[in-house]
Amino acid sequence: MADRRAAHAKRWVWLALLAAWIGFFWLQMVTPTVTFYRDHLFTYLPLAQYQHQRLGAGELPRWYPFEGLGVPLIGQLAVGTFHPLTYLFLPLSPEMAVKWTLLTGYFLASLGAYRFARALPVGRMAAVGAAIFFAYGGFMLGISSTLPYVLSHAALPWVCWSLIRLARRRRPRDVLALAASVALVLLAGDPQTVILCGLLALAVCVATGAWRSLPAMAAGVGLAAALCLVELLPAQLCFGQSVRLLGTVSSDIARTWALHPLRLPELLVPGFVPDSVRLVVAPLLGQEKLRSFFVTTIFLGGIGTASAVFGVRTGVRLVRAFAVVALVSLHQALGVYGHLLPLLQVLVPPLARFRYPEKYLGVAWVALVPAVAVGLAELRRRAPVRSLLIFAAGLAFLATVVAILPVARWWFPWTEQPPADVLAALRAAWLAGLLWRAAFIALAAGALAAGRQRPAFVVLLPLLLWAELWQANAAHLPVVPRSVLSSGPFASLFAAPPGAHPPLPRVHSEASVLPEFVQASTEEHAWWVTSTLATLISDAGALQGANEISPRLGAFSVRYARLVLADPRRLSRWGPVLNICLHVGPGQDPECLGREERTGLQICPRSCSPRAFLSGTRSFPNGAAVDDYLARNGPDPEWVPWERGPELPRASGTVRWLENRPEHVGLEVSAHQTTGLVLADELAPGWNARVDGEPVRILPTLLALRGIVIGPGTHRVDFDYVTPGLKVGAGVSLATLLLGLVVLGWDLRRRRRQSDPATGVAG
Repeated sequence: MADRRAAHAKRWVWLALLAAWIGFFWLQMVTPTVTFYRDHLFTYLPLAQYQHQRLGAGELPRWYPFEGLGVPLIGQLAVGTFHPLTYLFLPLSPEMAVKWTLLTGYFLASLGAYRFARALPVGRMAAVGAAIFFAYGGFMLGISSTLPYVLSHAALPWVCWSLIRLARRRRPRDVLALAASVALVLLAGDPQTVILCGLLALAVCVATGAWRSLPAMAAGVGLAAALCLVELLPAQLCFGQSVRLLGTVSSDIARTWALHPLRLPELLVPGFVPDSVRLVVAPLLGQEKLRSFFVTTIFLGGIGTASAVFGVRTGVRLVRAFAVVALVSLHQALGVYGHLLPLLQVLVPPLARFRYPEKYLGVAWVALVPAVAVGLAELRRRAPVRSLLIFAAGLAFLATVVAILPVARWWFPWTEQPPADVLAALRAAWLAGLLWRAAFIALAAGALAAGRQRPAFVVLLPLLLWAELWQANAAHLPVVPRSVLSSGPFASLFAAPPGAHPPLPRVHSEASVLPEFVQASTEEHAWWVTSTLATLISDAGALQGANEISPRLGAFSVRYARLVLADPRRLSRWGPVLNICLHVGPGQDPECLGREERTGLQICPRSCSPRAFLSGTRSFPNGAAVDDYLARNGPDPEWVPWERGPELPRASGTVRWLENRPEHVGLEVSAHQTTGLVLADELAPGWNARVDGEPVRILPTLLALRGIVIGPGTHRVDFDYVTPGLKVGAGVSLATLLLGLVVLGWDLRRRRRQSDPATGVAG
């Protein structure tokens, strides 16, 4: 009978978590809409479109031709090429695959948070409430525009769950569970968060005293790295010469994407800085370049905050250990404003690679799950209604006080008095937010009071927690009709069929200002998407088949940055050599190819060299010498600089395209004498060249391009790309997966034998 009741309760838990997920995202689920905001439009939708095309044709996409001069795809960790959900949603269209991958991440987050909470001494109701708090709280919805971060942080509660099980039992399958959960963080494209998992492991060891579990935890992380070596090994080789690895994190980035201290009230007040006035308030916070918060909402919720407070007061060691982690992580999210993070970055150099200090909030959020779960259980047992009512009354009083705060110079360091409409918007947002919090906490207090007579009423607590988070955070996953993505005004210009055709020319966009985004009506969202597509900026242009040269993926090389990004004057001089034949910018030139009326942007042709051409060459000893030359000189039509190659004259001849695929280029080249052949695509590790079937050396040309020596006569030239480290990494990953399955099967079989009454051994 007890087993039957337990099975019945488990079914209700599944239904409750499923209902919470569907209820929160029902609009996104039932309509043919797509996610679009920020990185979805700029990066993940174009990448998904490209991956679906290649994988659907039975090809593994290894090179991405639509960014810069072309970049490696495998090894770009943020792409998530080998994440399981990439293949689960492959039958869907790219746009729907991105949406459902994102939504599935939230459901997996709720399941993981539930399992994490159940590892504590709490019941199922409290665990469901903690799952709702984590999956639909401010941080998880605040990063909805960044797919890898949603998927990686959705795996964090699973990491915590496996750490607790490993600390208590140290069984082989617990090591494998930790390896699988950490591997999901890595495959999502967020290796930095794996470093932060060390804080979670430390909290578990401090709370349980299971320091002897540290070797097993290290083994689990090592197995996770081996499972992901198919991605990590190419990444190590791809990122070896990247700006992300070799460059320094800009102080502007570290300040702009840090959590401003004046934003801390948003933990209780949703929309503390409303989108309608964000661009006005940002300069007043000392963040002049801020166009959007990295985490768009950090709302904890009144019920969630109250539950966390009561949970910490219980004195449960695991709760308190994780609460310390939450406070430390929250402080680190302040970045330069907290003053401690710069010191830690000196002591722990890998932390200096974190471009977004607000990412520390992800660890803070998962570390609060035990406090919320235990707090909800404590509220149910003791029902401190008076405490909750006092909390609600305090919030209501605070609402009336903060209604005047936007005009107080001691709160906001105004350099000048803001406009009256800005003050009115701030005052209205703060007042409404705090009154909503007081109302929800008052309802929670009523549910607890009713629960004294009828315990079933206490089940309303998770429902009220869900309703409060939905009211505040649901708008932070905006969508637009799917048809809007095909409304790019210049799409018809890039509709050339693939195959044995010369590649389309590249685009340089000088759309200086992106259209402002305001979370408002669907019509304004659609206008924002259409306007952004008109800029052809970065990877968004790839949705229309355009190759715009501004990079967004992390592995673009230092050489590329020196050639294209170091100096705008250099780009204007050498752009024609890079096959940049189209220009996007404001204007009304009747000679241009097209114009988008509302934005005033037009796309115009420019004279340029073909993608592959014959040229004379001059030799330089290294890239630094070429860089110095480029800084002082413009292009010479007779020759290009390359490194450690022969100096050759320019010869007359022809270059005909035979094949044009991302990982293979085939050319027929005729030259009257020995000269240089330049392919204006990026030279990256893994590219090799053959002339008439014989391997030849590729010389770095113009810092980042590919150049080879071509002899007189007619020749077949082939350039091929093989992802470095892919075969070795795939072999190790596959062997580790098979080994893990064997160990899991052996461990489960041993467990069944131990629990079998016929063996005489207790389970």
